[in-house]
Amino acid sequence: MKIAFLHPDLGIGGAERLVVDAALGLQLKGYEVEFFTSHHSKTHCYTETKDGTLKVNTYGDWLPRTIFGKCHLICALLRAIYLTLVIALLNWKGSKKYDLYFTDQIALYNPLLRLFSKTPIIFYCHFPDLLLSTNRKSVWKRIYRYPLDWVEEFSTKKAHLVLVNSKFTLKTFHSTFKSIKKSPRVLRPGINLDLKKSWEKRLEEGEDEKEIGLEIPSDVPVVLSINRFERKKGIDLALKALSKLNNQQEKETENENENENEKEKKNENETENQQEKEKEKEKEKENENENEKKSENQQEKKKEEISLKKTILIIAGGYDKRVVENVEHYEELKQLAEKLNIQDQTIFVRSFTEQQASYLLWRASCLVYTPINEHFGIVPVEAMWAGCPVVATNTGGPLESVKNGITGFLSEPNENEFGSSIKKILTNKELQKKMGLEGKERVQRKFSLNAFSENLDNYVKETIQAHIKIKKVKKKDN
Repeated sequence: MKIAFLHPDLGIGGAERLVVDAALGLQLKGYEVEFFTSHHSKTHCYTETKDGTLKVNTYGDWLPRTIFGKCHLICALLRAIYLTLVIALLNWKGSKKYDLYFTDQIALYNPLLRLFSKTPIIFYCHFPDLLLSTNRKSVWKRIYRYPLDWVEEFSTKKAHLVLVNSKFTLKTFHSTFKSIKKSPRVLRPGINLDLKKSWEKRLEEGEDEKEIGLEIPSDVPVVLSINRFERKKGIDLALKALSKLNNQQEKETENENENENEKEKKNENETENQQEKEKEKEKEKENENENEKKSENQQEKKKEEISLKKTILIIAGGYDKRVVENVEHYEELKQLAEKLNIQDQTIFVRSFTEQQASYLLWRASCLVYTPINEHFGIVPVEAMWAGCPVVATNTGGPLESVKNGITGFLSEPNENEFGSSIKKILTNKELQKKMGLEGKERVQRKFSLNAFSENLDNYVKETIQAHIKIKKVKKKDN
């Protein structure tokens, strides 16, 4: 059976990883799969889409992405219309016929495909697009968005089966698209455990960091953030949390120094009184032993503080210089790091290879995942499989992927809570190790690519079979 995937921009991101994994999984199940997209850059894409593993067809890249930096959605819809017309032409010629279409991100593909083909369609809804457009203060923006929102709901309804990535997205779907009575099915993303394991093995065997292209000192704690350079991802929270952590340490150090001085004065007075009494000499020795122990503990604490002050925050993410927001937000984050005086503790990695991503997750002491109400979020799952504890907001998809207090912490999205959760992990190696092991077990149990592919295969077969039955019934009626 042949399946065509339609995706607007086959670059690097959570949605792209999902459709690539879906195609790979179905290909392993014996399906013939290929992609149709409006943009595919071989310098900014997943390996499987450029090394021949998956066939990729690109049409309409010459069409504009924006009109003077505006009208992103209208341009995306125009590119989608063009792409679908090309597929219709190929279908009419008989060179491209499929048993199923798999679409995502742009729902307009669905009614357009149904105009020329009776082939069943599965639409994967990562999140209702109309909810991602939050800036609707002006009357003109509301007028502009109204027909586009209607088109999205109407087009989503035209898919034969809708899949969503989490229970959170399912709930949001129902409250947003009220005219759609048929309930979507939940298909959580999965990750290729074997591929990740092979990277981890190579890193443990001492793969040269220079070859990977990233060199990070081995004696410092690493806090990692992986997200596209977009404002909605809340990456500034990671910077503010690190700054807060630094400030807390400074205050704690000052308070401890004051307490130590007071104790020393007290001890001096007590010692003078004790010297007058011979019986107190033994107690003095005991106190000395206790002071030695306290001194050792204080030295350990100081070492801990010093290491925390060396903490490095790595902000890595998808970056496309064609996307204005990526360019602007990267500069905004750099300026914020300077303003918070943590620029020497911050490393920015704009776009990265899969090898580098594996290295960062393997090297990190903890991952901070900052988006609020993220639809699912595959990065926390990848982090857990790498044995890296996760600190995420207590909203959206992470509520389903991260086990609070077991594989990481789900925190209120503010710098105090995030800073506190990060500190708990960085200052407790045993907890860090335990959470890492628990995370691995959880991913293996619930988020493997095998489980994802198996479920998707069932949905594909179910959709095709249901469509065949409907066709047979219609033939009988005629």
